[in-house]
Amino acid sequence: YTGAGLYRPVWLIEKEAAYFAADGIYIHTEKIDGGYRTEVSAEIVLPEGATASDYLVSYQVFDKEKNVVAEAVISAENTTTDLVVEHAKEWSLCQPYLYELQAELLLVRSRKKEDKWEEVLDSETVSYGYRTLEFTCDKGFFLNGEHVKLNGVCLHHDLGCLGSAMNKNALRRQWEIMQDMGA
Repeated sequence: YTGAGLYRPVWLIEKEAAYFAADGIYIHTEKIDGGYRTEVSAEIVLPEGATASDYLVSYQVFDKEKNVVAEAVISAENTTTDLVVEHAKEWSLCQPYLYELQAELLLVRSRKKEDKWEEVLDSETVSYGYRTLEFTCDKGFFLNGEHVKLNGVCLHHDLGCLGSAMNKNALRRQWEIMQDMGA
């Protein structure tokens, strides 16, 4: 018996009538000369009778030091836009550098005061990294142009006799054992 049941955190999230759909922020990156093109889009749920033209979507990309490196404010009628991050630091296995995308859903009448929007209906933050991936049938996997040998294990979600509840020390121990064996 693994002690299973509710073994991960559970949240009840209260939203306004207009909001971003759950897991509704999408990010696609593409390496370009001098940086990365970041295509961002969002799924928005609107209340009955509302039109997308009544809303705006603000996107801001922050680096690790919380500096804004790209931003755009667009109509919610088409929530897809391209942002360019110049000289982006690439995510790698040894240096997992992450950026944060903050998406905010606003009413059209919203105004900015001291770098903050007044009427933010919803806000979502997504962490992501810039990297290139390539798989070849003869040479294998390449991350940012460097060959990486992939090793794996069959690891169950539970922690054996400790059960299914998350235990940071036990997970850290598993991670260290996998790294030591090259996985």
